[in-house]
Amino acid sequence: MNSANNHQKEVEYLDLFRNNRVDGVIFLATIFTPRHEAILKKMRVPVVIVGQEYKGFCCVCHDDFSAAYAITKLMIKKGGKNPGFIGVTESDKAAGLARKKGFLKALHDYHIEIKKII
Repeated sequence: MNSANNHQKEVEYLDLFRNNRVDGVIFLATIFTPRHEAILKKMRVPVVIVGQEYKGFCCVCHDDFSAAYAITKLMIKKGGKNPGFIGVTESDKAAGLARKKGFLKALHDYHIEIKKII
């Protein structure tokens, strides 16, 4: 089911899966709320979370901080003088916060001044 990043729909769909016969749930990255946690704890089938780390659940994810750091470092080494960053809300701990921190750390390590952060 596609929730279009609507947190209410995500919780409704998880509850639907919990109360119907499914063998398991593959849950793609989201911004977890207390309602997510409550319903996830009630699941009677295996749940695998993809794209985020979420304590207490099986997760498949990558290191967003290091990925952002590495790509920013590569841009700088290839001659980039003014790299830019477009991100998502920092409430998203992987795609938002960790990637931004990786980008900023690379700028700091290569002594590139941050001109503007919106």
